Amino acid sequence: MATIKCIIKNCSHNESGHSCGLPEVIIGTHEANPTQVECTDCQSFELDK
Repeated sequence: MATIKCIIKNCSHNESGHSCGLPEVIIGTHEANPTQVECTDCQSFELDK
């Protein structure tokens, strides 16, 4: 089983600093033709309330 690591502390799925509690994540882009890492987004992100 793969492990999802994430350093976004204010995501509601973040557990114990570097672990994502989701079984899978959706990665997308905000660019028509992404060419750099900065063009990608975690579309599973939910702001921790």
